[in-house]
Amino acid sequence: MKRLTVLLGAGSTLRASIIPRSGTPSTEELTYIVSRDIDLAKKIYDELQSKYKSVNFEDILFALENLEAYLFSKYIKGHLRSAQFDPVISAFTEIRGDLGLSLDHQRVSKSRKMAIKFIFAKLVYSLENLRERPQDLFLKDLIEKLHQYFSLHSFTLNYDDLIDLASDNWFDGFLKKEGTSFSKFDGPEFLRRFDNEKNTLVHLHGCIRFGFKVPPRGTQINPGSIVKYQNPMEALDSYARTIPGEIHVDGQILSQDPIISGLNKLDKLSLNPSPFGYYYQAFIRTMIEVPNLLIIGYGARDPHINEWIREFARVHGTNRKIVMVSLFEKDDIGKDLPIVDFARKVMGTENFQYHEMVRDVPNTWLEMGPCFRWVQSGFPFENPEILDKIIEYFEH
Repeated sequence: MKRLTVLLGAGSTLRASIIPRSGTPSTEELTYIVSRDIDLAKKIYDELQSKYKSVNFEDILFALENLEAYLFSKYIKGHLRSAQFDPVISAFTEIRGDLGLSLDHQRVSKSRKMAIKFIFAKLVYSLENLRERPQDLFLKDLIEKLHQYFSLHSFTLNYDDLIDLASDNWFDGFLKKEGTSFSKFDGPEFLRRFDNEKNTLVHLHGCIRFGFKVPPRGTQINPGSIVKYQNPMEALDSYARTIPGEIHVDGQILSQDPIISGLNKLDKLSLNPSPFGYYYQAFIRTMIEVPNLLIIGYGARDPHINEWIREFARVHGTNRKIVMVSLFEKDDIGKDLPIVDFARKVMGTENFQYHEMVRDVPNTWLEMGPCFRWVQSGFPFENPEILDKIIEYFEH
């Protein structure tokens, strides 16, 4: 059976099922939650907004990480001099005194951890009803249909667990041990079985089912190796009970969190090997080895993902087949969208006139060269023939 790689971005779950108003919270919603309920995050958000056109929760978290590392280096100066803790940029910078911020690294660390917990909790609670009716998920219909024709390497950039609910036979490297409510990740076993399993699932940036092994309720724990719970509520509880503890590498915060957020995702992927290092290595291998790629709802805002998809296009040349599902709106005309530059490079041509595409009705199948198809559509597909065309394109 032919192998197909599926890459899912946020656009694949914004509309999740037939239940009205169901789906994952948007970037705007998560940004609002973080900046509304955490005082320090709100001040950072306001300051960033005065400098940049667009600011979201990833920018806020990245700023908090950099502030935390910077302030920690100032705190230990004179007590412990080590490049491991001292960001080089601190030799050239000072924090402005007019920001109205009384900063110390512990306060920043607490605010950053709280922001991640808010994001985690929002996802867990907002998707609770969907877990009770997995048969209604649009992703389930998609995956079941693709399973009939292909073996799948599925990679998701989303924190939600809706793709987990779409099938009962995913292999993700987490192996269940009898008598526990969680599964442990086995890196060598994951690598050994990755190519042989019919359907693999990789949460590249983490998942709300990821957490930590916890002792009896009521005690706090130090973060250990990430485990996977069947119930996201248990995962959230385990994360909420962790004592803040940071990994510092060359002045950067590289904590073990169940979800990877902020703008320095590549460092966190590389320096948190289980499961993230193994997962990223599997993604790289797949880009090199599998010439068929279906991308749904990805906005091309992750450079570490973009570069390997461009390498995919270079390695496979004219043997590659790419289908990208994304919807351009009329309001997008004239905007500096990452997806535009990304699509041009993946296509191998500069002739990507997306402003012409917005005149087409949604669910339009566009043939853009021998190796590239664009579906001018959101997900799910309003026209069922779109999925049939996708399958036919990859099959032949």
